[in-house]
Amino acid sequence: MLSDSIILITLALFALNGFRRGFLTIAGRLLVLVLSLGIAFLMLGPSALVLDSLPFIDDLAGSINDQVILPLMPTSASLAEAIEALQLPVPVEHFLLAEFPQPDGPFINAWPQLSATVAHYLVKAVTFIVLLVLVTVVIQTLVSLMTTALDHVPVLGGLNRLAGLLVGTIHGALILAIVVFFTSLFSPYFPSLGSILDDSHLIRQFFAIDWVGLFLARFLNQI
Repeated sequence: MLSDSIILITLALFALNGFRRGFLTIAGRLLVLVLSLGIAFLMLGPSALVLDSLPFIDDLAGSINDQVILPLMPTSASLAEAIEALQLPVPVEHFLLAEFPQPDGPFINAWPQLSATVAHYLVKAVTFIVLLVLVTVVIQTLVSLMTTALDHVPVLGGLNRLAGLLVGTIHGALILAIVVFFTSLFSPYFPSLGSILDDSHLIRQFFAIDWVGLFLARFLNQI
């Protein structure tokens, strides 16, 4: 599949980049990513609360209702069936079901709340992505000069690059896990995206062992 090829090429590029730049630089970037995730998480709560109070949230919920939720009416008798039809990641699906005390109840009674809840999740996803990018850029600027001196020492330079190959692969896998998770949140709005994710063998493996997605879904659910 094309999506599997893209994932493999991306991992290979991250691995080669790790070999080229060396262990310390890539390990620094991995630490930057983890630190950026933590800071973005801390900033997400207040930011999402502010965004939830803005008028455009009602418009977003209305758009989701018209384009995503209402078309599920003819095929979904219960709320649980409607949520399953959204093709969300399994952790997000479970936490979305937990938002409703009676997920097996009639869908016709719960669709307004489902529209508002999906809109809330999308706002948090977009907010987190923006915060993560901004925080990463700021922190990366502060640590971009880590390994220049080591390349002048032959032995350390070689080990530095070989270790960078491994850490670069890990770095790429972590980024792909985050990208896959947040991309899948938009599958209710773009059905073709859900089909692409379902058809990919490698993406299904990400979901099978997606501790990143589980952690992110649990965190998003608590805000």
